[in-house]
Amino acid sequence: LLLNPSTNVFARTVNSQTENLKKRHALKQLAALKVRLNISSDQEQAIQELLMRSVEDGAKVKKVGSMEELAALQKSGELLEDQIKQLLSAEQQLTFESVVQGKHLADARLAASRELTRIQDALALSQEQQQRVFEALLQSYKAGRRNYFDPLHTLQKGTEERLGDLENVLTPDQIKFYRDYLQAHTVG
Repeated sequence: LLLNPSTNVFARTVNSQTENLKKRHALKQLAALKVRLNISSDQEQAIQELLMRSVEDGAKVKKVGSMEELAALQKSGELLEDQIKQLLSAEQQLTFESVVQGKHLADARLAASRELTRIQDALALSQEQQQRVFEALLQSYKAGRRNYFDPLHTLQKGTEERLGDLENVLTPDQIKFYRDYLQAHTVG
C-alpha cells in the first residue's frame, strides 16, 4: 500500500521521473536516427509520436494485471521497428537495419559482460572458463530477439536454454550453482 502510485506521492514522483528519463532517452535515439538516416521533419514527427507512445506503453507494465495483458503489451512493442521502417525510404531502411543490428550486438556484449561479472567469482571460473562463458553468453544473447526501442523486451533466454548454452563450459557443480542463481534472479 505504501508504494502504490495511486496513494503514495513519492511513488508517483518516482514513476513520473522514470517516464521522463525514458522519454529523454527516446528523444536522444531519435536525434541519432535523424543524423544517421537523414530523415525529414515529417518522418521525425511521426517517429517521435511512435516513440512517445512506446514509452507510455512501457509505463503500463507496472499496471498489468495478468500474463495475457503483458503479452499483449509486448506484442504492441514488437511492432515499433516495423512501424518505423514503414516511414522510411528503401535506402533509409537499409541504414536503419544496420543501426539496429549494431545496437543488438552492443546490447548482447553488454548483457554477456554483466552476466559474466555477476557469476565469475561465485563460480570460481578459470581465465579460460571466463572467456568461454563470455563467448557462450554472447552467442546466447545474440540469438535472443531484442527490439531496438522497446524496453519490454529482454535479451534473456529461458533458464534451461541458458544453462544448455553453458553445459560444455561449466562443471556439473557450477551448472547446479548457476541454475540456482538463475532461478533466484529470474522473474516468471
